[in-house]
Amino acid sequence: MTPNQQQRLRDLQINVGQKLVIKNGLEIIVSFSTNGWRHFRNADDVKHSYSFMTDLELVEKLKEKYGNSLSIFEYPRNERPTLAEVYK
Repeated sequence: MTPNQQQRLRDLQINVGQKLVIKNGLEIIVSFSTNGWRHFRNADDVKHSYSFMTDLELVEKLKEKYGNSLSIFEYPRNERPTLAEVYK
């Protein structure tokens, strides 16, 4: 992949709408994009098994791990922030 192609892909990724954001306290754990991508903030939360889980299964797994400290934000279709806006 050329540097221009890599930059184009990064630009596309940061402008994708996020339908769900999960935080542990003030720290973002993961966001779920409208295109099906999941963006984990911390490499410790990335597991190969997560890629085979549905969104709901992943949310439940994170609830087990983090307990009541999780906050879950679901955005209506016309109010979804981009990935760049979420991680500002």
